[in-house]
Amino acid sequence: MFIVLVEVRSHSGVGEDLRKLLKIQAERSLACEKGCLHFDVLVEGEDHQSFLLYEIYSTRESFKAHLEAEHTKQFFLDSENLIASKQDRFLLPA
Repeated sequence: MFIVLVEVRSHSGVGEDLRKLLKIQAERSLACEKGCLHFDVLVEGEDHQSFLLYEIYSTRESFKAHLEAEHTKQFFLDSENLIASKQDRFLLPA
């Protein structure tokens, strides 16, 4: 199992647009990727500009395949002007 936590902050005023794209990305990842086991989009606070993505993949290779998937590439193109900051964390079960 390979776990990914992503902290994302939107630019001011576009949090709702980013939230919609993140939800679509989660749905597509779960529907199209056999190795994507779990994908939650969580919002932090009431400003709706800070998000936490909680993703679980069957293997590290499944995550690499996720990054190469067409829907993921499209997400990065569609969201590049909405994201102010992004930090990835990669975890393995203890």
